[in-house]
Amino acid sequence: MPLLLNILRRHWPAIAAFTVMLAVVCWAYLQGKAIGTTECQARYEAQLAERDRAAAAALAAALEEAQAQARAAMETERQHLTAQAKTDAAFRVITNTVTEYIHAKPDVAACSLDADGLRIWNGAHRGAAPGAADHP
Repeated sequence: MPLLLNILRRHWPAIAAFTVMLAVVCWAYLQGKAIGTTECQARYEAQLAERDRAAAAALAAALEEAQAQARAAMETERQHLTAQAKTDAAFRVITNTVTEYIHAKPDVAACSLDADGLRIWNGAHRGAAPGAADHP
């Protein structure tokens, strides 16, 4: 122990300078590490922000496409329902005409088809409402 104290007494300025230099190097290292961490986080946050903007743009595009598809589907359904309503109206007219024909000609059991019956039959198969005779 006395030998160690003797060395410390003789070389204390060099040891103090070394200690100060070691402290300065450690401080500089920690500062550099903090600055590097901050720069890395800033770069990563910028990449995340860009990715989020791209994802938001993709989501907006997908939403717009889904809305367009929904509008097209609703238009198609509206056209289908309109066509179905027209078909139902035509069938109602045909059913009423056939009912009137049956009441007007009670001898349907004879199973003969006259000109009026043939006209109604052909009109029903064409999908058209029976009207006046095609040929007078």
